Amino acid sequence: MQRALAAAREGERMSGTGDPAPAPDAPTPPARGWRRWRRDVALVVVTAAVILGLQAFLFRDDDGGDEDAATETTVGSSTTSDPSATTATTADPSETGNFEDGIWAVGSQIEPGRYIVTGFPEGGCSWARLADVEGDDVIVADEAAVNQVIVDILASDAAFRSQGCGVWEVYAPRDTPPQTTIEDGDWVVGDQIEPGSYQSQSGSSCGWTRARGFEHTAQEVIDSVPAELRPPTVLTVELADGERFSSKGCQTWVRAG
Repeated sequence: MQRALAAAREGERMSGTGDPAPAPDAPTPPARGWRRWRRDVALVVVTAAVILGLQAFLFRDDDGGDEDAATETTVGSSTTSDPSATTATTADPSETGNFEDGIWAVGSQIEPGRYIVTGFPEGGCSWARLADVEGDDVIVADEAAVNQVIVDILASDAAFRSQGCGVWEVYAPRDTPPQTTIEDGDWVVGDQIEPGSYQSQSGSSCGWTRARGFEHTAQEVIDSVPAELRPPTVLTVELADGERFSSKGCQTWVRAG
């Protein structure tokens, strides 16, 4: 018994403490550096996830904005470039000032002035001087012009509309002598036709107008005969230099003196 107690005391003295020595197979506690490394790795992973999420959100907004902008551009271009649209045509006339069928804004697309068009099918030309570019406010119009049309487009006009007429050209004086016979259409007395007295053997379909100018308004009319029911007869008209003479549905007019 005394030997056993002495052996126990000797073991405590050798270990330096009264606690039992750790078992040889017990796991070693993790070091402080390992804990710091795991914390750093977790911080990097979380930061990368936040950055990726923010980029995905920003790219989604950018794509949506570009799509909206592209849609808006397409709509705007189709609205202004469609030749069948009711608003003014967007293409510019040629350098000569001539223009084709369409609706043209006066001052920005075509210049004011006197224009002439010829060679279109009978009854196929429709034109109008407009007080707006949409074509709703008509100053004066002819829906069934024939043979040759001459119109003064004023600076106060908003737009000019043409359909089935072809190419309108800036009017210029003729190089050839004025003629002494007149077909249907608009004519410049003194330039295209000789002043004087003209006659036509025509029936009820014939109507004609003498006017001071080429605005085609009622205010400039000097004299006129409408197409109305009457037997075939000889019609006579006196034409003076500088006037407009318009004939529609008549036989050829021949200078009588």
